Amino acid sequence: MHEFINDDKEFSNEAKISNVNLKDLRMPPDPPHFPIGSWKERRTPVLLIVGTDCDSGKMTTAWEVTERLKKRGRAVEFVGTGQTGILLSGSGVPIDAVKADFMAGEIEKAIDDAIIRNPELIIVEGQGSLTNQYYAGVTLGLLHGAMPDYMLMTHDPARPLDVTDYPMSTMETIIKLHLDLMSHFKDSKFIGINLLTFALSEERALETINQTKDKFNLPTTDLIRFGDMKLIDAIEEIIQ
Repeated sequence: MHEFINDDKEFSNEAKISNVNLKDLRMPPDPPHFPIGSWKERRTPVLLIVGTDCDSGKMTTAWEVTERLKKRGRAVEFVGTGQTGILLSGSGVPIDAVKADFMAGEIEKAIDDAIIRNPELIIVEGQGSLTNQYYAGVTLGLLHGAMPDYMLMTHDPARPLDVTDYPMSTMETIIKLHLDLMSHFKDSKFIGINLLTFALSEERALETINQTKDKFNLPTTDLIRFGDMKLIDAIEEIIQ
């Protein structure tokens, strides 16, 4: 994933012969952008999708929320931060390919670019987890770049170990980490939870959704499996 197809002599030569343009989706911006603190003057709300681990549904959640709001006639911008999100939306920043010093700046710049299109809400695709020993650095840089007004948690309730084979952190722990980190800069809040319940029976999944909703007092669902269940309503309220 961290090698570029244009740097491969065989592929690049064949592309030239065939008059084909090769596009490296994961090529970071050049020159890079350093953060300038534009979030302090920002008026458009930003919703960052976060999670308890990698592959907890952050990209799918971000895209689904974006599309469901658009179907309600809302002007929403999606900021992709991985290759799939970039492919879906046509733009974004491959954040884990960006040098650490510029991660926050690139996300800030992507949000500033989205604001030009005058949206009611900007949704930023999250990456990794603050408690994942491999990718927490990316997660933190993304958080500081987005400086979100709101966050939405994603979680796989059937997963005992994270992708590094280390015991999963709880949602309570990770929610508190995000809020503590943001409190130095601004007020931010969690607006909902989307669970990845494919490994659970329907009965167990619905029970887990209801327990989670009651525990955190936040709209909770599995968007793909059970639909909105008031989650989209709650998000729409912040842009009324």
